[in-house]
Amino acid sequence: MSLKRNRRWHDARGDLSQIIDLLTTLPEAFLAPVIQAIRARADSCWETRELLKSLGTEKILALHKSKRKRRNYDQNPDLHQTVNLFLALPPDSQDTLASESLQFLQVAVQFVAGCQNWNLDPSRELPKLSSAFVGGGPRAMVTMMEKEYPFLRFQRIVQQGDGSDMQVRVSMRPDP
Repeated sequence: MSLKRNRRWHDARGDLSQIIDLLTTLPEAFLAPVIQAIRARADSCWETRELLKSLGTEKILALHKSKRKRRNYDQNPDLHQTVNLFLALPPDSQDTLASESLQFLQVAVQFVAGCQNWNLDPSRELPKLSSAFVGGGPRAMVTMMEKEYPFLRFQRIVQQGDGSDMQVRVSMRPDP
C-alpha cells in the first residue's frame, strides 16, 4: 500500500519546487545568508512589501493555512516567510526568482568550496557574492567572481541566454 503524499502548491513548478526542496536541506549556517539574498533579490525586483497588500483571496487563504506549521519548511521562520514570499509573487515572477535562486545556490556552493580550498573564510566572502546577486542577478554575480576572485581559478563560467532565460554554471579547476 502506498501512502498518498499531499500536493503542495509548488510541486508541479519545476525550479520553484526544486529550490524550496533544496532550501529545506541546507545547513542552518549556510541557509540564513542564502535566504537573506533570495528575499533581498525579490524585494529589489518586485517590491514584495507592496505585493503582500494586494493578494487575491486564494493566496490569502494559503498564507492563513501556512500558519498551521504543517509543512517541513514551516519550522524555520525565515524559510517559512521565504516560501510565502514566493507564493505572493505572480507565477512568472515565481519562476524567474526560482531560476535565479537555483543558479545562485549552485554557484554559492562551488564558491564556498573554492574559498575553503584557499583557506578563505566563506562566512566573510559569501556576503560579497550575495550582494552581487541581489544587485544584478546571476550575471553580476559571475562578473564579481571573475574580478574579485581570479585565484579561485574558475575553469568554466557558462552564461546561456539573456534576462530571465540566462543560465549560469560554474566549475572550478582543482587546487594548484
